[in-house]
Amino acid sequence: TETGLVLDNEHVTNETSLDLNNAGIRAGGLIDRNNNVTLDIYLLGETKEYWIEVGATDGPKFEEFDYDNTVLADHTITALTGFDFDSNSNEDIVLAAYDSNGAGKFITIPKSGDGTNWAEALVYENVPTLKSLQSIVYDQDEEQDVFVMGDENPPNGIDLSANSVLRVYETGEVNILENVVDIDFTKQSTASLNKLAIYADYDTDFDGGDILISFEDFGENTASFLIVEKQETTDEEDVTTYTYVAQDNEELGLANVPAEHAFTIFIDYNNDFDIDVIFGLKGELDTATNLIPLNFYIQTNESN
Repeated sequence: TETGLVLDNEHVTNETSLDLNNAGIRAGGLIDRNNNVTLDIYLLGETKEYWIEVGATDGPKFEEFDYDNTVLADHTITALTGFDFDSNSNEDIVLAAYDSNGAGKFITIPKSGDGTNWAEALVYENVPTLKSLQSIVYDQDEEQDVFVMGDENPPNGIDLSANSVLRVYETGEVNILENVVDIDFTKQSTASLNKLAIYADYDTDFDGGDILISFEDFGENTASFLIVEKQETTDEEDVTTYTYVAQDNEELGLANVPAEHAFTIFIDYNNDFDIDVIFGLKGELDTATNLIPLNFYIQTNESN
């Protein structure tokens, strides 16, 4: 092929109706289906849901199930993940979505055994339109919390808009909507963040993890990435509280970062357990092809 890649299905047995070349998938994510601490692939189609079990003896295991999609009528799904939304010790599949009027919703489907229970799906209103859901540990307890991002306009996968929501939903006694921690940053109303966030201990203070996010090429923003640093405070009564402080690379005055905006990919490039980065910078217009190249540079981390 033009890419040099060849499809080899020798170790893949797919006896479902899922056609990966024309899947018609509304949403997908990584969810531990069978509680073996390995994330499996969950795909949600128009009328069927698919599980691809990772780590099966004879290669990935494909399964499909019909489901009642009534609760999803007139909704666009923008993100999907799995966690215990309603604090009942049972994991849910949680969808971020918006309706035909652009109103944000959470739609939850309880897991039942190694499947899903659509008969007990619930819709939660009065939430922002979101483009990203990610389970994190915010307050160092045993419960999963959720980090979310949203923009001024409902996401369509093509057009960018300024960031309007950056927050953590901290698990409460009833559900995650009880405790909201909003995160502010200087360029919030003028810059657009990439929906993929990296959860890592950036400052190596062993507090459970900071959040690293690349800026998109949007507006007049010249910063490349945002660091959301978790800060831990313990008072005289030995009560510990947590806050997030968000600053971009320009505000922090970080060295060895491009002066102009660069899309930033965080990765451990050399397997030394430090966070390295790959910067993607736009080059000059090629008049022969009328294309603008994207040049990549690797910056390894030699300090922390």
